Amino acid sequence: MTVKIKRRTEGRAEDRETLDEQLAEGLRDTFPASDPVSVVSTLIAGGGKKLTGTDEILRRRRKEAARRGGGRRK
Repeated sequence: MTVKIKRRTEGRAEDRETLDEQLAEGLRDTFPASDPVSVVSTLIAGGGKKLTGTDEILRRRRKEAARRGGGRRK
């Protein structure tokens, strides 16, 4: 004896055109999901401004070079 399993979601449209429209709308709402995340710098209110990342590294290198008397290399 074979038992037929109901796999459709209750209230789901059966019409092919309606399903295609719903799929297209869902894709439009989520496009472009493959875009890379934007890198954004933020400042937390109440906190001191602290340089991080590349700015901090470059600032430290300039300070070290100035202390050694090397300045900028040409």
